[in-house]
Amino acid sequence: MRELSPSTQLAYSKFALHQDATQTFAGRRLVEITWSQFSQLTMILQEVFYVHRYSGSISLSSAALISSSYAIFTVVTYWFSTYVAPEEYSQPQCRTGIALFVFGEGVNLYHHFILSNLRTTGPNQYKLPQGGLFRYIWCPHYLGEIISFMGIALISQHLYVALLQVSSSLYLCTRAYNTKKWYKEKFGSHHERWCVFPWIF
Repeated sequence: MRELSPSTQLAYSKFALHQDATQTFAGRRLVEITWSQFSQLTMILQEVFYVHRYSGSISLSSAALISSSYAIFTVVTYWFSTYVAPEEYSQPQCRTGIALFVFGEGVNLYHHFILSNLRTTGPNQYKLPQGGLFRYIWCPHYLGEIISFMGIALISQHLYVALLQVSSSLYLCTRAYNTKKWYKEKFGSHHERWCVFPWIF
């Protein structure tokens, strides 16, 4: 009971120290959320300027829509993350999220390099991607992004952020399915691979 009413002039209490520590952990989570979002943006810009070889063009309105959607998504993710109570914050869960995020971005980048090398012979010449997880699935770069989404959800530890990541993952699954249809129309149906999740979808 003495800890609840400290008699020292500095009002020292173990509970006060505990509160500071939990606030520190909560602040660290927001730093990690910011770091993950910034890293993802940096990765996208790096791929746009140094990895991808584009065969077509995109309208300014489409580019603006994609960019603004990404910006809104980032702000909403950070905003919801601020509402997670410090006492509900799980450090092991956050570490797992960071590991998943880094791994997913690595998977994404590696397979984007494979795709970019397919265009070395000409911008309009299409080949079947080979190497890495392309042996099993059509869109391993989407799988990497989905793993990164899972990591962000674990870092944030907010239900709405998790639902946002699920919606983004479903969108990528739809794109992966359409990509599979395109490859089959282009190269024939005898090339069998899964869309994005090996042996599942």
